[in-house]
Amino acid sequence: MSEKKNESGEKRAYVSDAEFAQTWTEIATAKDEHGEYTGTVQQVSDKLGLKPASISVRATQLRKKLAEKTGVELPKMKRRSRQPKNYDETADIVRQLLEQAS
Repeated sequence: MSEKKNESGEKRAYVSDAEFAQTWTEIATAKDEHGEYTGTVQQVSDKLGLKPASISVRATQLRKKLAEKTGVELPKMKRRSRQPKNYDETADIVRQLLEQAS
């Protein structure tokens, strides 16, 4: 990894595609003691010194290029399971507001 300066003179990290793919793949395929995937975009960001948003964009672009040109798939990060949302309360609020408006 090397550094370059951007327009405002701040240092920014330069990471080759090979280094990015290696780091991404190592983190994306890491598992905990229960066999669950544990890697996150934030971990890649921290290791490479790049912003999480740019990590996500670069992974998407590199995944597409690798698949098109070589048939190799860059692994996707396992998404964290989220709490199921309960829309009942929100629907009740909307109903009440609509009734008040009419």
